[in-house]
Amino acid sequence: MKVRAYDGLFVAVTEDVVDHVVRKHSEVLSLLGLARKGFVELLRNVLEEPNEVYADVYGSKYFLKKLNDLYLNVIVSEEIVKTAYLIVLERILKCARGYQWNRLVALSL
Repeated sequence: MKVRAYDGLFVAVTEDVVDHVVRKHSEVLSLLGLARKGFVELLRNVLEEPNEVYADVYGSKYFLKKLNDLYLNVIVSEEIVKTAYLIVLERILKCARGYQWNRLVALSL
């Protein structure tokens, strides 16, 4: 599936990455009470309407969507979603300092 991200670029969401998240990060679905189809729709929403987006020095983008006390972090490299997982704000701030991400945009709801 191709999704037009907030910046107009198309991002691919493959069945392989959905399978990866379902297998390796199953807490995403269970904590959010989602089935596979609902998770795919959530991925689409995060790419289209993120709360914040960061980029690292290698060009990978980190799309963040606030979901209650957690954020869903969707990592995109070369216009392909690589993974998605839940993260807390404190971890985001620690990563931002450690990897020196450059803030691209902060969107409000």
